[in-house]
Amino acid sequence: MPSFTLEQLAQHVGGQIIGPADITISGIEVLDKATDQHLSFIRSAKFAEQWCDSQAGAILLSESIPVPESCSSRSAIVVEDADLALNKVIELFAPEKLCPQPGVHPSAVIAATAKIGKDCCIGPHCVVGDNVVLGEGCILHNSVSLHENSTFGDHCEFFSGVIVRERTQVGSHVIIHSNAVVAADGFGYRPSEDGRGIVKIPHIGHVVIGNGVEIGANTCIDRAKFAATVIGDGTKIDNLCQIAHNVTIGRCCLIAAQVGIAGSTVIGDGVQIGGQAGLRDNIRIGSAVKLGACSAVMSDIPDGETWMGVPAREQSICGREMVAARKLPEIVKAYKEFTKQMKSD
Repeated sequence: MPSFTLEQLAQHVGGQIIGPADITISGIEVLDKATDQHLSFIRSAKFAEQWCDSQAGAILLSESIPVPESCSSRSAIVVEDADLALNKVIELFAPEKLCPQPGVHPSAVIAATAKIGKDCCIGPHCVVGDNVVLGEGCILHNSVSLHENSTFGDHCEFFSGVIVRERTQVGSHVIIHSNAVVAADGFGYRPSEDGRGIVKIPHIGHVVIGNGVEIGANTCIDRAKFAATVIGDGTKIDNLCQIAHNVTIGRCCLIAAQVGIAGSTVIGDGVQIGGQAGLRDNIRIGSAVKLGACSAVMSDIPDGETWMGVPAREQSICGREMVAARKLPEIVKAYKEFTKQMKSD
């Protein structure tokens, strides 16, 4: 790893140094594991006291957090937001990314009708189907399959085992992590006419993925029954998520791991969904909504609200219910004592 002086790091993040500045930093570490060669970070007041007991050479400190008096002689870079500053520092220490050389590996299978853009890298055992259009500078790591009549913008990167099924439209600068599947059939079945079996519903639509989208490993995005399943520009989807047929997700949403979104649900812009949340079909989630982890969302949610719980409801209502629920044992005990007293009287 490279090394930087505290002054260099402060200049890079636009921060102010307090304490000794003649320190060389050769890495980043959490407070309880940091050595005198490490830069650590404090983004909330509850960790400020731990700074004094740590061995960290210096820290990134949000300016809103007061410096404990016992740590006043320690070195820190004070910034407006330690989280954002940390991202910039991580970039300095990140290992150089080894990008494959442009070209097509001999084991890849490329359809004669496919159009491959300039400076693309297509790795071992990849398959590019008929009439696929791949933009410039795309990277397909090993064993990626792009099915027929799909189009891809510039500078996309797909990791090992990604499968993108037919007729998918993908924008530029899209990252799809290993073993994700885009545009598999939606989950749709009906009882057969004779009532003795199950009939599969055809899904003849497609998937549209905007620019700057990132899709986590083992996530599945189903094709539409008709029309399109849509993922808006800049949206980030974590690992192991399920996006069902005809779902529409807006711009710059954040969807954490193991979220399941049922068919034809519409999600606005800037929505944040916590891990393992589940959303039923045919509901509308407004823009800037926040959903707590493990929420079970059964109804529409207006713009800007925060919901949580099972079933999910507005945060303040859920909070009051949780407080009341904790008092139930005392209430039951008091009720039993009351009824016992009434009987004795």
